[in-house]
Amino acid sequence: MPKHLTKEIKEKVTIKYEQGLKAPIIAKHLMISKRSVYEIIKKYKNGEDLGPHTANCGRKACYDERHEQIIIDSIAKKPDITLNKLIDKTELEISESTMSRIVKKLGYKRKKGIYVK
Repeated sequence: MPKHLTKEIKEKVTIKYEQGLKAPIIAKHLMISKRSVYEIIKKYKNGEDLGPHTANCGRKACYDERHEQIIIDSIAKKPDITLNKLIDKTELEISESTMSRIVKKLGYKRKKGIYVK
């Protein structure tokens, strides 16, 4: 039995359901759990997407657009600002390496002690 149900398997479930087969029979034919079949049918009836769920994957960001704007403005005013001062200005509880990754993500590089795009 597969751990992850592919979209093709989910489509087969909906086709068999439309043909009038009951959930336990569909589960037996496709070798998946009855519970999975019931969940797929429920989503299908409600018109929900049967594709993989990727929207809520991963760890949530510790900063938002407001923090990004503070960083951009601070670098624009003072290109030689340190990572620690950026952390203080944003009032985030993060490490220097995390701030460094955020700054890089915003497109800045450190050249000869100043940030450039």
